[in-house]
Amino acid sequence: MRICAIFLSLLVQSGALLWSQNQSPKQSASPHGDLYVGGSYTGSNPSSNASAGVGGGIDIHTYKWIEIQGDVSAFIAASGVANATTTIDYLIGPRIAKPSSRSRLSPFADFLIGGQSFQNSSTQHSYYYANGTGFALAGDGGLDIRLAKHLSLRGQAGVISSRYATPPTTTTNIRWRAGTFLVYSF
Repeated sequence: MRICAIFLSLLVQSGALLWSQNQSPKQSASPHGDLYVGGSYTGSNPSSNASAGVGGGIDIHTYKWIEIQGDVSAFIAASGVANATTTIDYLIGPRIAKPSSRSRLSPFADFLIGGQSFQNSSTQHSYYYANGTGFALAGDGGLDIRLAKHLSLRGQAGVISSRYATPPTTTTNIRWRAGTFLVYSF
């Protein structure tokens, strides 16, 4: 499954790049992108029900509606004095966005692949979940609301699925994720 997902993502990204190179200059978007940072929330980490954190990333415009997105987020979950875990997601993939010069609203959707790192400093759950890293997939949708020429507010929500080794077992984790970000367009 991991090889199929990586192959599919590379195929989509290379197809988008080739397609954008074959378009006339009038149809191509100028080479620019977005930087974003803000608060993120996720549910069902292996040892907690929900956690909050920070996230951010970059979107590089490759064609009118197609972008390549890099996304990083870190979540800290604490339930009690002795239970603390950190989950870090690092993902990349295609993003389809509908920019509009007439409207302040720009909807988008993305499909991202990458990895996840789980750090457990808990004394309560350490015998269930050890530290581990592994493969992750995410799908999100959302809306950018333009506030000024180069500034937007982004709201997004989606699902992330991960599978990573936490010796002596392998943990599969499917959870929701959401975030609100401040976006700077360059």
